[in-house]
Amino acid sequence: MEDSKRLIEIIYKFISKAKNDDLNKLISGEYKLAFTNVEVKKKEILKDNGEIETLYKEIKKSNSREEAKDILVKSKFTKAKLLQLSEFLEVKIPKSYTKDKIIERIVDIVIGWNLERESIGKVKLK
Repeated sequence: MEDSKRLIEIIYKFISKAKNDDLNKLISGEYKLAFTNVEVKKKEILKDNGEIETLYKEIKKSNSREEAKDILVKSKFTKAKLLQLSEFLEVKIPKSYTKDKIIERIVDIVIGWNLERESIGKVKLK
């Protein structure tokens, strides 16, 4: 049962992050799904930046968007560090985004994931 919930969370996360164009190409057969080892990429990011994981853990504990945003602003991370955090979260954020826009996107992702996980956990599967 727990495996089913986790699988649904993964599928939902994939669909919510994917662009409509990419989903349509997947449906049409032009694209296909593939498995990759994400731990390798995360380890590369964390090798030099343990503070990224620490900051992620802090904002993950946040109870509101405002609290998470405040933590990110107070961290005084540079735009480059925030982009590394987004890579760690496996979220594509354009480099053209301003620092404030990057912070907003990260907050939406982290707090949104927490809310989605809670709501999925409440679903009863038969």
